[in-house]
Amino acid sequence: MFEGAESINVVPDLKIDWKGIFDFSDLYKKIKIWLLYEGYGDENENFIEAKYIERIKPNGKQIEAKWYAEKPVNDYVSNYLTLTFTVVGLKDTEITIEGKKMKMNSGQVIISIKGDLVINRKGDFGKGSLLQKIHDRRLFRKNIELYKEELYKKTTDLYIEIKAYLNLHQF
Repeated sequence: MFEGAESINVVPDLKIDWKGIFDFSDLYKKIKIWLLYEGYGDENENFIEAKYIERIKPNGKQIEAKWYAEKPVNDYVSNYLTLTFTVVGLKDTEITIEGKKMKMNSGQVIISIKGDLVINRKGDFGKGSLLQKIHDRRLFRKNIELYKEELYKKTTDLYIEIKAYLNLHQF
């Protein structure tokens, strides 16, 4: 985000707290693919894995990760997602499905998704300037409301996708 950009929180915190058997690596990849498909870029463009910490504990691995993903809507507005992963007690396990053995993980995963609308994303107006206030409140207000609705929809779509993945892959 540039100096002068303003962030409007649209989705404060959608939380998924799930415990069971799942493939953490596959879940991680699926979320990255969703972000790429939806225009949030990859590691080379608009996507940052700001944190990845893996600790070995007596009850299994503990993983903490934080992602920032930005999707420019136009030169003035962008959608900004923050995803936080906390995994507790992650252990490798093996299950049998239809006679085939599969390597999976068991543990608890907590995913938090936050969605912000960034306006004046390039900092063209000074932050809080009179010109920006007139622009945002008078000329661009309806557009900002539409962008907020679209961001809310996309953020909840990601939330639903993750929940569906975890619920579909119950073993």
